[in-house]
Amino acid sequence: MDGLYLNEGDAVKRLGGNKRLYLKLLKSFLGDKSFQNLQQYAAAGDRENAKMAAHTLKGLAANLSLVVLSEEAARIDHMLKEAMIVPQDLLALEDAMRNTVGVIEEMIALSVV
Repeated sequence: MDGLYLNEGDAVKRLGGNKRLYLKLLKSFLGDKSFQNLQQYAAAGDRENAKMAAHTLKGLAANLSLVVLSEEAARIDHMLKEAMIVPQDLLALEDAMRNTVGVIEEMIALSVV
């Protein structure tokens, strides 16, 4: 299932063609708290922990070929290197996260692997 939010072909190729492993990693990603942590740290004005959460989310998304989410997380990561962000800065990332989770949930539901 390749598309705007997820490049399954690229990720599965990186995993040596192991689609089962990719699905397992996607399921694990759904339980990751990096995004929620980023929101909390940004709201609290905790720049250092917000940077760590953004960087973690960026890496997870990139490794799983979650294209838009990775790009948005990288944008926030870069912004946090310069200055603290405000919650409004996270709107595009929130949208990317919501859409990406929807695609992952659909992919898992349709999976017969």
